[in-house]
Amino acid sequence: MEHPTREFLDKNYLKSDLQKQCREFGINNIWTNKSQLIEMILEKLQLEPEDKQPHPTDSSTTPPPSSIPDQQDTYASHEDNAESENLDFMHIANEIKIIKSKLATKDMEVDLLNTEVKTTYHTIEQLQQCVTELEQRHCDNEGDQCNDTCLLGDTNLRSISRSDHRSCWVRTIPCANMDLLRCWVREKLRKFPSECIIYCCYANIIEEHSSATMLDNLGSLISDLKEKNKTMNVYVCQVVPYCKKKEIQEKIRAFNDHLATWSETNGLSVIDSVPTFTFGTGELDDLCFDKGTDSNSSWLNR
Repeated sequence: MEHPTREFLDKNYLKSDLQKQCREFGINNIWTNKSQLIEMILEKLQLEPEDKQPHPTDSSTTPPPSSIPDQQDTYASHEDNAESENLDFMHIANEIKIIKSKLATKDMEVDLLNTEVKTTYHTIEQLQQCVTELEQRHCDNEGDQCNDTCLLGDTNLRSISRSDHRSCWVRTIPCANMDLLRCWVREKLRKFPSECIIYCCYANIIEEHSSATMLDNLGSLISDLKEKNKTMNVYVCQVVPYCKKKEIQEKIRAFNDHLATWSETNGLSVIDSVPTFTFGTGELDDLCFDKGTDSNSSWLNR
């Protein structure tokens, strides 16, 4: 990232993008508002040294030209090519007129798109602010948190409810990937549940991360949870296929296959997510967890 302005960062980056950039810069305190994230990024960029500019070559060391063309010969050459150059110039001038006309049309289209983008960004910022306020109230309200089960993941979990009255609290982080979940566990997890159910990797799959990298990060996340409570039972949910896009379905199924093999090797329990009980967008409802074929399998609503 070069040296952007405060206005550029505010208009063109979501809070989650700024959090990820802070992590890349080694900034740990990312659980704050957007304006403070921008301040930390700008401060970090100002501390970095500017690239050294190349020094101009000393004119005294520049070797003289090997020969100077004869002025009379040059004039004769220009005289012979004058007509051809004039034709080329006229052709280029016509091309420039055509390009300017096309650019004028495109400029109008760009203005309309910019208006739509600004409106969309404004809507996103309002929604993001609402989510942040709701999450802050949820985190501050200790009465809603318990020491039994924590359901941890991205905002695809926002429709989960405690329909069976089981002692469970849900923690969702917008646009979360494994890195942000690990940051939250290390810096914000103050309760130590006896069980933790993880539903994540959807954002990583969309960003086309490799399954091996995602599973390595998943292993690190589980290690972080175990450091909080060594007796904690950790379960991982399969990612529900996004029903409207075949390409994403195939990527998710491939990841789920790798997850099944990896979990069996590492002795980890995997929860089957039934696509029938989702909203068709990758978002889960509170009936999405099935017992599966193993009598020892864990599931949420039973």
